[in-house]
Amino acid sequence: MATVVSTADYTQKIAEDIPARIGSVSMTARCPKDVVWNELAKRHEAGDTSGSESMLMYLSAAIFGTDNGEKIRAMLDDPDNREVTYTSLGGVIGYLVEKWGPEAQAHFEALQAGTGNRQARRLAAKKTTAKKTAAKQVPRKRAAASRR
Repeated sequence: MATVVSTADYTQKIAEDIPARIGSVSMTARCPKDVVWNELAKRHEAGDTSGSESMLMYLSAAIFGTDNGEKIRAMLDDPDNREVTYTSLGGVIGYLVEKWGPEAQAHFEALQAGTGNRQARRLAAKKTTAKKTAAKQVPRKRAAASRR
């Protein structure tokens, strides 16, 4: 299942978001992008089962976002924590991956067949990308002369 996709496909939404609650933290679970699925497929094909805790943290950061991933990590590291364990986190992530699995599989098959919805990657407009002769830009010589 290892599929290599271009960066233009990384921005595509694969499946619907699912509201989730882990311990006392409410969050939105977002389907991982192609990069995460590719990494999982590579590790699965290589038979890499070591480091399951690091893999869970990698997945939780990809699914729940890095901020919520840090909150989950803090809950797991807390010795007084009775809400979240690696087993319960693995169960939640396993459920989400199973839920998103068919849609992700269809997405990858469409990409392999060349029928995927490929769109050009868009960059956010910044001031630095404006033309040097933009209407609002004042040449430095005029700006210095107007300050006198």
